Amino acid sequence: MSESTPARGTRVPTAPGKRLGHYELFERFAVGAMAELFLGRARGEEGFEKLVVIKRVMSSLAKDTRFVRMLQIEARIHASLSHKNIVQIHDLGVSADGEYFIVLEYVDGRDLGTLLDRVGKLPLAGGRSRVDDAVGLYIMGELAEGVHFAHELRGPDGKPVGLVHRDISPSNILLSYAGEVKLSDFGVAKRSSDSSLVNSLKGELGYISPEQARGNPVDRRSDIFSLGAVAFEIFTGNPLRQLTGVHDDYLQAASGIVASPLRFRPDIPPAIERLLAGALAPDPRDRFSDARSFIEACREAFDSVPRPKAGEASALKDLLCSLLPPGARSKHKLPSKVISLHPSLWDDTTVPDPPICAPATQEFSPFPVPSGPSPPRSPAVSPVTGTASRQPSGERKIPPRQPSPGYATKSAGKPRASPGLRKSHHLAWAVLVLLTAVASTLFLIHVYVMPLKVAMVYFRPALVILESAPSGAEVFVDGTRIPRNTPVAIEVQRDRAPHVVEFRKPGFVPAHRDLRYDREIELKVSVALLPASTPGPAP
Repeated sequence: MSESTPARGTRVPTAPGKRLGHYELFERFAVGAMAELFLGRARGEEGFEKLVVIKRVMSSLAKDTRFVRMLQIEARIHASLSHKNIVQIHDLGVSADGEYFIVLEYVDGRDLGTLLDRVGKLPLAGGRSRVDDAVGLYIMGELAEGVHFAHELRGPDGKPVGLVHRDISPSNILLSYAGEVKLSDFGVAKRSSDSSLVNSLKGELGYISPEQARGNPVDRRSDIFSLGAVAFEIFTGNPLRQLTGVHDDYLQAASGIVASPLRFRPDIPPAIERLLAGALAPDPRDRFSDARSFIEACREAFDSVPRPKAGEASALKDLLCSLLPPGARSKHKLPSKVISLHPSLWDDTTVPDPPICAPATQEFSPFPVPSGPSPPRSPAVSPVTGTASRQPSGERKIPPRQPSPGYATKSAGKPRASPGLRKSHHLAWAVLVLLTAVASTLFLIHVYVMPLKVAMVYFRPALVILESAPSGAEVFVDGTRIPRNTPVAIEVQRDRAPHVVEFRKPGFVPAHRDLRYDREIELKVSVALLPASTPGPAP
């Protein structure tokens, strides 16, 4: 769920709102699967008051110790990130009714996704309208500054924290009416020291890196890919991927296949094309090594585009005020289709690595066009002299030509091929044509549908590995007892239907997980069973 804010000019009620700790709640402007966002106000002495954004956890999750711990991790991450390009956190609290909430900075503006959607609807002859290149480079440079600060964060011991945002997307990039750019929503961020508690969280599918889609370990270069995906949409006016979250979309995201920007914008400046190529390489080793390198590429590209006289920040402010004027109401956000803070069987899901389509030194577009000679055709078969077989319908039977004595003399010394040899020759050509067609089909599937390595595994039965801590738990699938206790591996068919897996062990709280067999290639589910006598978190 994006931590976007209501538009400037939203009328704040003068009457006191609902109290939540030391804060007042007013309009709810966004809602997600696990939390909801409110416009709020903090009051102090001498008439002090300040608008804030309050992220309140759904009451049904307030007693979920796993989720509460996740919320605390998000708050600690936010509190350590004090930077002009990152949304700030003010407080983490719990109300008298046991409602957990985070108090965040109120950004007076809109999110980048709303701006791009509005710009794309502007009439333009010959294609989609888009943000000016200079303004786009300014947005990406400011955003990368915040990302670099998060990547370079160090703990109290002076060691790098290894923070990765994992959900950089237009809806999480806030643009203020003062021309500021801020990154929000660290709810799915992960530090190198975090346990698998946050491994189940996923970013927005159209912007995550291939390694993140495969469930592999990620580092800062995964965020670099997401920066490139956002930049691709800014500079071409088209999203990098248009995915809806079905299982085939995960395979496409995992493949690393992306379109060339020249496909949507043939006149794109070469410096911006190099910027996108350096961020969107399928192999992390071929991308920019850090966000600082991305920033330097943005500065280099500034030299090749026209720049506004009043500056890019002023141009961004004017663009927001003209297209999304202050006081206009924003559309309420729908629950995210991808991000889910609730535990699920995506926890330790692994997908085999697909082969890299092409090295970074080749053409940027990963959609190669098959080249080479066309498949050979079967040679025309001449009538065989003396055959007694029936002619096809509609053909005129031609009597065999009687050779002249001279002709017989010339050809007498040459051996004639037997009918059996001719049939073998024709069969060989038919086999060659068939193999060529099969190879071409497999090549097209590999490039445009899914890597063959993934496809070969996908159509086999799914292997589900079930583990618990402590081990020895009984396992029930849809209420049916599995013969063995954990750890156990079961093989299931991909029936595309939802299933429920339950872990039971005497003295421990049962654990439930939801599963769809069509979404994973291989699953490894590890659950930590809580003692039945463990008290809930202290308020």
